[in-house]
Amino acid sequence: MRAARRNTWEQGIRINYVAPCWIRSAIRTKEYEKWLEDHGIDFGEQEDVASCMMRIASDKSVNGKPFLLHLNNNRRLTNS
Repeated sequence: MRAARRNTWEQGIRINYVAPCWIRSAIRTKEYEKWLEDHGIDFGEQEDVASCMMRIASDKSVNGKPFLLHLNNNRRLTNS
């Protein structure tokens, strides 16, 4: 990512990535998500990832940053 970031800023291209924890989606079946929950996996929501993406899109100073989304003690996604 750093190599790509060094070469693209002159063209106005910003490169960041978002690494969400477990997010509910249509990719997994409800039964599989239930099994994961029964085994201690907490899920975030797609809206939390969208919120992070909107921050990246609206803040031009964000470039070359990783965003790891994880659940905090209040079961809300935060980025680190």
